[in-house]
Amino acid sequence: MSRWIWPSVVLILLLSGCAATSLMVGVSEPDLTKIQPADERSHVERMLGERLWRLGLADGLTYDIYQYKATQPARPVLGTVALGLDVLSLGIMEFNLRDAMKARPVSQVAVAYDEQDRVRFVSQPWDVAAVGPCRRMRSLVPADSGVPSTIHPCPMAHRVSSASEVAILELDRQLHVMIDGREIEGHVVELPPGRHAVDYSAILGGSHLYGAVLLPYDETFGYVEVLPGRLYRVKRERFYPGYRERADVFWIEDVDSGETLKCDWPKPR
Repeated sequence: MSRWIWPSVVLILLLSGCAATSLMVGVSEPDLTKIQPADERSHVERMLGERLWRLGLADGLTYDIYQYKATQPARPVLGTVALGLDVLSLGIMEFNLRDAMKARPVSQVAVAYDEQDRVRFVSQPWDVAAVGPCRRMRSLVPADSGVPSTIHPCPMAHRVSSASEVAILELDRQLHVMIDGREIEGHVVELPPGRHAVDYSAILGGSHLYGAVLLPYDETFGYVEVLPGRLYRVKRERFYPGYRERADVFWIEDVDSGETLKCDWPKPR
């Protein structure tokens, strides 16, 4: 009998993942007090991981946004059940758990660095309930976080050209997009700087399906502000926030900073 113990343990480790384990042992938030002025960026990113997106510049400092999981109590019974189902499903349950956990609330914090990539400021953290790319939005940063209101986007690495006065918008191939009421052909469009109305349709056979609820084919981003010389993308991602539920997230992002300018997550009606 004992000869089957180690093969069984190896099989469980191979088929299971961190989602079930996180349920079993819980999640603890990082101790932000361990990030002190003059610490190097590498120290911050060992604690918090890579930055989620770059907020911009203010007073000679670069502000980056980091994200981490909110504290979750240990749930050993549920975690054990999930681990067992994960093995029985040959690892399929792990993918379902990971998608479901993407919809759980997280916390974010802004860290400011000087030109030598040393910490100069750590903001007050805040909670975020949005999902996926909808978490990378400037509007989520609370006014009482300590982040200055004078912050502006960083210089561009993906500048269209040194003398360009237009912005470039790249379109996901799974999307049909209209800008300012004009249907866009192809997957790259030049835009003059300023506000533009962006409407989209996903190429999904005429509908967005979320669980058993049929949503309208057309959804609207509304208005988005673009700056000259910058590269933007319109993108779509599908994920599964719950059992037998599908959600299509659509967003417009600034390629250099990773900031999401507009984000839409269809909800069931």
